[in-house]
Amino acid sequence: MADEGYRLGNLPDEYDSRDYPIFPASEVQALQAVKTSTSEAGHGPPESFILPDLPPIYNQLYIGSCTANASCAALRYAHRKSSGRQYKDFEPSRLFAYYYGRIDRRPEELGKTEELADIEKRIQEGIKKDTGSNNRKIIHTFLTQGICTDALWPYGTPSSDKSTHLFNDISKLPNPCEPKDWNKVSWQAKPVSHLHDGKDLAGEKDLIPRNISYYRIYDPSVTPTVDPKTQMPISNWQIIYNNPPVALLEKSLTSGFPFIFGTRLYNGASLESSEIDKNGVFVKPPTKDFKDKGGHALVAVGFDSSKRLFLVQNSWGKDWPANCKDEKMKGRFWMPYEWFEAVVNGLPITYDFWVIKCGTATREVVT
Repeated sequence: MADEGYRLGNLPDEYDSRDYPIFPASEVQALQAVKTSTSEAGHGPPESFILPDLPPIYNQLYIGSCTANASCAALRYAHRKSSGRQYKDFEPSRLFAYYYGRIDRRPEELGKTEELADIEKRIQEGIKKDTGSNNRKIIHTFLTQGICTDALWPYGTPSSDKSTHLFNDISKLPNPCEPKDWNKVSWQAKPVSHLHDGKDLAGEKDLIPRNISYYRIYDPSVTPTVDPKTQMPISNWQIIYNNPPVALLEKSLTSGFPFIFGTRLYNGASLESSEIDKNGVFVKPPTKDFKDKGGHALVAVGFDSSKRLFLVQNSWGKDWPANCKDEKMKGRFWMPYEWFEAVVNGLPITYDFWVIKCGTATREVVT
């Protein structure tokens, strides 16, 4: 694992045909040609770009909640951008997001009533385990469950056993299984999103607006072959959905929003502080002797195309990387484009790219 004590926790998304692309197919297909022609003319996309007023750095501590930390950072950015409010005025509960991200039903379970007992049993058993989650499940809960503030379900100092994955000290509140005051958590028994009506949280005012959208970054002109009966993919959908061109990732950032993504980490490339140079640049992915250490969720907040680097925000606190002297880079690092282009064992090593927006609802709630 990376520097002592740091955890990962990102699981790949499962296939869901309802994923909505951030850009239409025509725009994606034209992107590379436009980038090439305008660059030659000297007035192409910027060589470097960093989003203004970056969100605060989180520390996930000793549990695998990186997906909740990454998603809440992106959510806070989108909320600030749409509302004009300060970051201090809205701090979503990461434990709320992680809780519902762990128990969110799988796409293939939707509409199946005969298996509800088995599904409920799995959920109840999983609540007490630090199982990690995937990006889509966390973001999906913002739409279906809403989110409360950190004041209602504080993060605290959670930890779990590395062997059993059981959360420690769950008899003490708050913890990853139960908030500080369960009586206030009125959303538990309600089927509708609590972004609809702020009154549902008994006076809590710091709620994100109802009009939230989330988008996968991929080329919608290329789609996997799907079984008409099961609606599950026959072809390798991971390659199709998780291999967006770098230019598309850059465009997502210059459109004004960070993107969330997952990455595999390896021996010698596991985000150890020693693997990040004095300029904050992470090593390139290994080309042989891959030993997979697990998946980690991160947030991209900028890029420098002349150096082929994305600026990425981590969730291991501001003391990481240990050798960082630049105050603006604490908790962040530069990630080479090779990480977004490499394929290992037939699968891209970065995956599940998502953008969250507030203030312009363009999709219905997907349950």
